[in-house]
Amino acid sequence: MCQFFSCVLTEKRVYAWTTDSHSDIIKEHNLKEWDIDRANLVKVEIVPSQEKGIFAPLAHWEVIFDQDSFPEWFCPETDKNRAIKALKHSGILKIRKKYEKTQQPAWAEYKKTQQSAWAEYEKIEQSALAVYEKQLKSIVKNPIG
Repeated sequence: MCQFFSCVLTEKRVYAWTTDSHSDIIKEHNLKEWDIDRANLVKVEIVPSQEKGIFAPLAHWEVIFDQDSFPEWFCPETDKNRAIKALKHSGILKIRKKYEKTQQPAWAEYKKTQQSAWAEYEKIEQSALAVYEKQLKSIVKNPIG
């Protein structure tokens, strides 16, 4: 799947954020994916809310266990929390906060000027449309040829 944030859990450790590919994480850390006929690790994806993206509160993000077979030690709630903790420590959310801090004043300024800019556009557009219609009527009254 390889979504927004990928990590691989072993019984004792979480491997994350060097890449968004589980295969690359497994290879980079020389992890053993299978132990005879049983999974030896858990692949996890954490994806932002479809509606608000990365700006949705973390509680609205989805944690996906990206496999069908799980190790004996696997506990969905515990391992979900381990993955979320890894996301929090990854720095992604800090980057998001810095973006929001930068973006918010720009958005506020846009909202302040939006209505007056639109009113000015409509005034110019109406004036240009009046000139166009006048010229069009002139052509219709006095056809060429």
